[in-house]
Amino acid sequence: MEDFHAAHGLNENYGPIPASMVDKSDPSQLAALVAGAGFASQPNAFDSANIEAEVQASSPEQPNVNVPAGRSATWQRIYDQAIAGNFIAVPYHDVKSTDPAKLAIATKIHTQVASGTAPADTLPNISDVFLESAYPDLGFSPKAGATGHEMLVQMCHQCHNSNLDQTISRARFNVDLLQTMSVEEKASAVARLQLGDEDVHKMPPLMFRVISAAEGAAMIQELQTPPTPGDK
Repeated sequence: MEDFHAAHGLNENYGPIPASMVDKSDPSQLAALVAGAGFASQPNAFDSANIEAEVQASSPEQPNVNVPAGRSATWQRIYDQAIAGNFIAVPYHDVKSTDPAKLAIATKIHTQVASGTAPADTLPNISDVFLESAYPDLGFSPKAGATGHEMLVQMCHQCHNSNLDQTISRARFNVDLLQTMSVEEKASAVARLQLGDEDVHKMPPLMFRVISAAEGAAMIQELQTPPTPGDK
């Protein structure tokens, strides 16, 4: 809330949300709505109370100061399940995922634009305020030390798996079926990985994932490696 008000003050609406209602937001009400709809039991539940307590214990200035980042064994367990392709990416363990220095700059520019002292085209891309060292834990980048196969699972499985609509072209690249995927389809995936950042067909999409050249090369090598007989 302090970060929000630093940029927007106390009287600025947030989209359709009146300024007077911003501080009254209550995530527990949304959780109650989900539970009331019959989804109280979650397969990879985010235990926020335990996670936040463990994060604060590991880094006492949390949650207001999020550098250095916190650590949570409870969070790590659900993260490991997610990067194995068993569940979608989990929320970040710390309350804040922003880089303090980048956030301060973005806040300053926003207030200048809002007051009319700076042009609107000086506003930064809002995605530029994330803490880059947190990219793997945020699910934007592969975990440190991941193999090419693990990177493909973590970076691609959310949109390319057997549980989604298999009648559309996207389903031709299915991470669950890497070992039986045709050479032609793997070559198509390699070509998409090699596209420039300015190409909207680049995979994985830049708006969701950030991979280094070395990580991209490892993913390509995995796709170009013939499957070992007997592998599943």
